[in-house]
Amino acid sequence: MSLSFKHSGRLGDILYSLPLLQEMSEIAGSPVDLFISNDVPARLGADVFHPSLDVMVNAALFQYVQPLLAQQAYISKVVHISTKEIPSDVIDLDEFKVSGLNLKADLIYGWYRKAFGLPFQLEKAWLCVDMTGMEDILRDYYSDVLISRTTRFCNTR
Repeated sequence: MSLSFKHSGRLGDILYSLPLLQEMSEIAGSPVDLFISNDVPARLGADVFHPSLDVMVNAALFQYVQPLLAQQAYISKVVHISTKEIPSDVIDLDEFKVSGLNLKADLIYGWYRKAFGLPFQLEKAWLCVDMTGMEDILRDYYSDVLISRTTRFCNTR
């Protein structure tokens, strides 16, 4: 069985969907395909800077994240494509945004767990990076910890 997913972006939301993709890949017994929309409007206020400017994931942002996504063993291909060109039978990873979940509470990757009803382990490693060619000292330092710190989870007041 082969599964395909689509996501409209923010890069953080895409990355936080990866534990679900990893779980679904294990259930299916094969890597999944990931389609990322290239034409979904960012719809942010005029006072908010978005690195992708007027769309959620432009070509530059996709080129930035694609090498990381392509290294994940549970993803067979990553495609940046217009929404109209995405196959109709893909699983929509944006649906949780309108599912009724309290999106101001919990962690983003937990939302995917709740929205899809799969009790996958959130503590399981879900990002792997090829450290070939990296100096030993850097490889030892960077190979075990990923810190995600965004303004969404920082109390700035």
